Amino acid sequence: MKKIIRIGFILLLLAFFAGGTAYYFIYWPNIQVKDKGIIYIQKGDSFVTVLTTLQSKGYVENVYTLRKVADWKKYPAYIKSGRYRIQNGMSNNALVNLLRSGNQEAVNFTFHNVRTFQQLAGLVSHQLEMDSLTFLQTVQNPEISRELGFSQENFKAMFIPNTYQLYWNITPRDFVYKMAGEYKKFWNTARREKAA
Repeated sequence: MKKIIRIGFILLLLAFFAGGTAYYFIYWPNIQVKDKGIIYIQKGDSFVTVLTTLQSKGYVENVYTLRKVADWKKYPAYIKSGRYRIQNGMSNNALVNLLRSGNQEAVNFTFHNVRTFQQLAGLVSHQLEMDSLTFLQTVQNPEISRELGFSQENFKAMFIPNTYQLYWNITPRDFVYKMAGEYKKFWNTARREKAA
């Protein structure tokens, strides 16, 4: 009888220890942020690259526990590019959930006094993930301008200088369609009547 009680007590201690360890790994605060907490994850980045980024900024206190939680949640298979804001005091679970969900923060994309698509491409590649060549190929595609009701000659008029909220990893095609939507919002019926 004493042996059964002793074994039961040891099993209870082991279960308590395992539960405490799991709680520590998953829910204990492991992120220390002393700046704005912004990280960028590019398309094709590996989990090692994401970890290196977090470590280089000094955000992770215990890399081992973060790695374990990321593996448990299969994050390395679901890495999503984007611009993420990391909060001070986050747990490994909260961080992995944020990055795995792709719940990124938008950036303010601003352009003024741009006369050519080449100038706009330079700004785009500086402020967003997309490269200037892919952007130029998209805006110089006559099918896209025709689809949006423009000719290649007047297509530049669709890009109205302003500040826009965009996701950092927006594709060139999505960027163009976002600008088309903004153009339609700007040139509403009242403005078109005033201009006529």
